[in-house]
Amino acid sequence: MKKLLKSALILCCLTACDSSQDLREERLPQDEIYSIGVYLDESLQNTIDVRALEADILTVQIGGKETSVLPVSRIIQAAMPDLDTESKLDAYLEKHLCDYESGSDGFRPSSRGDRCPPVSCLYTKLSYFSLDSANLIYDDGAPDNLSVGCYSVTSLKKVLLLTN
Repeated sequence: MKKLLKSALILCCLTACDSSQDLREERLPQDEIYSIGVYLDESLQNTIDVRALEADILTVQIGGKETSVLPVSRIIQAAMPDLDTESKLDAYLEKHLCDYESGSDGFRPSSRGDRCPPVSCLYTKLSYFSLDSANLIYDDGAPDNLSVGCYSVTSLKKVLLLTN
């Protein structure tokens, strides 16, 4: 029994600290709405259909693989019409910390406590919603700790801005 418990613990640790980003080949179904809620201090500000931001979709190289993405900063900007210039967006992002929530299981990086605290929302410019997987992924230029383990959020459904 002790060996079984130890094996299960090791498997959980390996799963929680996976160092790869999920860049599946399958795309979101074109005929379905995929909405992401943008929250300020737990209060819903707006819900954005990622398909409505088609003009902002980028193709980027992450981990040597090409993928279609939507910058998280652009999702925030679309949710808050007052942030109509890059300078206003940057000033706003600088004042907040960001956390994220999975639509599949409610997971938030901050649920891991000090291991994965909310990060500066300025990193949303290097954080992407993957149209290939619906996951939160990070640019190769982002700090290394963002692209591994508990900052990997599957089925992104909420962007949570916290007043710093």
